[in-house]
Amino acid sequence: MTTKNAVAQVLKIYALINFVVCLVLSVNIGNIFDGMGIYFFAVSLVVNFVIFAFGEVVQLLHDIKINTHKQPSIASDKPDPDELPEL
Repeated sequence: MTTKNAVAQVLKIYALINFVVCLVLSVNIGNIFDGMGIYFFAVSLVVNFVIFAFGEVVQLLHDIKINTHKQPSIASDKPDPDELPEL
């Protein structure tokens, strides 16, 4: 069960929308200035990739926080296999 983090979702959606807008702008810039459109597209691709990756990092950190704050279970009579036996 994973919960969705609102900040991570906003970052991911923003990166995708920004990429589409930059794609359209790079075509227009390429028509106006010869060859500059490919540079604008390359820069926007890198920037939007970083924004999307930051959204993924936020989501992963949120998932780690959720998984480490689970309620401890009631202690049972069975020994924990990870603990060393008492001598």
